[in-house]
Amino acid sequence: MQALEPQNAKTQLYLSIVLLEQHKTDVAAACGRALALDPKDHDALNLVGRIVFERNDLDGALMHFCHDLAMKPYLADAPNNIGNALKGLGKLDEALKAYLKALALNLDVTSVYINYADALA
Repeated sequence: MQALEPQNAKTQLYLSIVLLEQHKTDVAAACGRALALDPKDHDALNLVGRIVFERNDLDGALMHFCHDLAMKPYLADAPNNIGNALKGLGKLDEALKAYLKALALNLDVTSVYINYADALA
């Protein structure tokens, strides 16, 4: 995929997502290339937060997800991810509020319901 369009930000983003799902170490490099090609790409910025979250830097992930929310306040991904980071930090009340905000934005995101229920358990 990378050889087909190495200068395409979306190609690099999609490569990053695949690498993250496969737990490959070069995900950050691919995501960095995507951001270099399009520094304001909401999906790439969200992915940076996910990479940081996977590395167990919850405070760093929270910072990235809050930045993502500021850029796209109408999408449910950021508050859902904020909830995940807050839950990991042990801030369950704040996490629940973040999940409810995500649901207020979009009732169709199944992962928010799962995360909300998990935070209640």
